[in-house]
Parts: sequence; structure tokens; C-alpha cells
Amino acid sequence: MIDLSELQEKCEYILKNKKRAIIVITGLCGSGKSTLGKEIRRKGFGYFKPHQIAVIDDDVMSINLFFMRPRVKIKSDQKDELRPFFNFLPPHVKLVFYASATPFARISKADILCILNIDEKEREKRLKKRNQDDEEKLLNFIKQKELDLGDLEYDHKIML
Repeated sequence: MIDLSELQEKCEYILKNKKRAIIVITGLCGSGKSTLGKEIRRKGFGYFKPHQIAVIDDDVMSINLFFMRPRVKIKSDQKDELRPFFNFLPPHVKLVFYASATPFARISKADILCILNIDEKEREKRLKKRNQDDEEKLLNFIKQKELDLGDLEYDHKIML
């Protein structure tokens, strides 16, 4: 598991002045964005419990509500700052993680930007396993070597 102590510190700092923090998890395809988001949602991290966390991945928001894990799907072709999801967030959710290779397509600002870095051989191995049936898609993902953050603004940046 990745060391999330710096992320915990930044979240605690932000929550002194805000009721909720927006955290972007980004990285190249195959870097582990969805896996990290799922792990955080299931187990929490640091002092943050799973019921205090919502994860939005691939236009689907998942929340851990003790015995239930509702999922809300909201597609968008424009920047909506994730606002449609907020109607479904209970007040005890303090952290909203947005996992995306292209976060700038949906939001313009995040409190924390987490960039996942991974060994290129491991990334290619993951991509080959995940995209066995689509050679063209696989090659496009493998060719991608640089992360594009577009015009995304953020207050804190963490390399994981």
C-alpha cells in the first residue's frame, strides 16, 4: 500500500477551513488510480473512516454507508465541478476523491492533486492484462508517456 501520511496531513489542514475537500487522483492509464480509490473507499486511511469518504471514478460515485454502498452514475461532457454528485453526499462525507486520467475535463480546481507514478514495465503489464482484446487501445495507452493536466488548478500537489 502507498504511504498516505502526507495526504492525511493535507486533508486535515484543508478541513480546518472547509467542510469538504476535493482530491484528484490522476496518473497515466494503468498507474493504479481506480485501485487506490477503491482501497481508500473500502478501508479509509489515517484518521479518516470509510463512511467519511466518497470516490468518483469513471462517472460513478461510491460511498460507504456502513451496510450499504450506493453507487450514483452521472455522465457529463462539460465541466460541472462534480456538483451533480454533491446532491447525494451525506454531511458526514469529508473527502471526495475524483480518480481520472483527464480530471480537467470535468473540474477546474482541486484542493489536492495526487499524481500516481509507477514503473513503466509494471504499467505495461497491467495494461496488457486489462486490454487483451483491444490491441489498438493497448498500443495507444502504452504510447502515452506524459500526463496532461490541462488547465487544472490545485492548492496542494502530492506525488505518490
